[in-house]
Amino acid sequence: MNSNWPYDLQHLLAYVENRLSAEEDLLLAKAIQKDEQLRMVVEGIEWYQMSESEVSLEEYLKQSKKELWDKLATYPAPKKTALSGSEKSFKLWVLEKKLHLPALALLVLYGLVLGLFLKNSTLETAKLLKQSTYIFQVLVLTIATVFFLKSEPKILSSIKYYRATLARRQMWGLFRKLTFSWIFLYVALIIFSIEESTAYSILIFNALNNLTIVYLYLCYHCLNTESIDVKENLSVIPSKRKIDTAIEKPIETKKRRGLSLVILFLALEWFLCERFPTSEQDFHLLFGIFSGLFCMAFTTQLVGRIGSKFLSTEKMAIICLSFYAGIQPLLVFIFPVDDYSLFSGAFAGVLENIISMGLVFYALFGKILLLAFVSWSIDTNRIIKYLIQSKALADQGEETELIEINEDLALEHKNPM
Repeated sequence: MNSNWPYDLQHLLAYVENRLSAEEDLLLAKAIQKDEQLRMVVEGIEWYQMSESEVSLEEYLKQSKKELWDKLATYPAPKKTALSGSEKSFKLWVLEKKLHLPALALLVLYGLVLGLFLKNSTLETAKLLKQSTYIFQVLVLTIATVFFLKSEPKILSSIKYYRATLARRQMWGLFRKLTFSWIFLYVALIIFSIEESTAYSILIFNALNNLTIVYLYLCYHCLNTESIDVKENLSVIPSKRKIDTAIEKPIETKKRRGLSLVILFLALEWFLCERFPTSEQDFHLLFGIFSGLFCMAFTTQLVGRIGSKFLSTEKMAIICLSFYAGIQPLLVFIFPVDDYSLFSGAFAGVLENIISMGLVFYALFGKILLLAFVSWSIDTNRIIKYLIQSKALADQGEETELIEINEDLALEHKNPM
């Protein structure tokens, strides 16, 4: 091995076997691009794993050096400067797709809306701006969903990657349903902003928000090892029907339970409001706050999963997503009512409208950021690396636990009380 390399043979072996973190993988991939001898060693390790050689890896590399160098020299483009998909950071991925341009346009529009609220404090102007803003948000979410989640990720028949690619497809499908739930939520806001009465608007809003919680939890669950339960002894590529069954069946029970809870809370909130009409706003506020708290909890769990060091260390994106999770309980104030006025004085109505629209705009930004982050992790296959690593750690933990149990049993057998 070259003494100038900061990598030993075991580290290179871990790279070939996809056991490094995303950051370590990125650093080593860049080094391989710049150093042909290092790439030759990595190629040699791959050839060794495919061969049936009985010699050690070190001996194999020494014996095959000339042959490997000849194979390396026949590559049409041994030197490349562009990063591959798996090597792109989230920032580079965003810049490459020019996603920062619509993000800046969104911020400008947000500033214009707040400026109009400050200049015009009449109810009709605020109502018109809310309606146009909600329509804009539905369009943005629809376009973003089509752009980020337009094609199904591939399922690989390789034993090593089959389970992880199944979970990646599962995550893709769940996130599509989550974004559709968000779209329905904003469509409801459009309808409610047109209607004069809000007798049932907050009731339905809370129910739709609870629906998004179900899919947030399922997305979080998808990143756990138990979300896919399949045997990996593959001889042929499974049919599409079997793949869909393997993806949907493990989460079907949890999804039915979640939807049942949504209906239960909707019925309970409706019953309490009908039974105690004088306290209707109190019940709406209470259920809205609890819905926001649960949404915050599961969004935080999901952000914690995708912020794992095995997937990325995109700190700024994770901070923004954490802030997005934290504002969930405040979204009940997008329906400011007289009994729960936050401010007093001449500008009370304007300030409430500014906070209301500010929350809605940042909630939209957080949704798009989360959607983009998940799309990046799918496009660059980092989610596969995370899922493989997550399962390996879980299996290792189970083995360690079994060893500890066996040791404890042996000790008790040796020293009975």
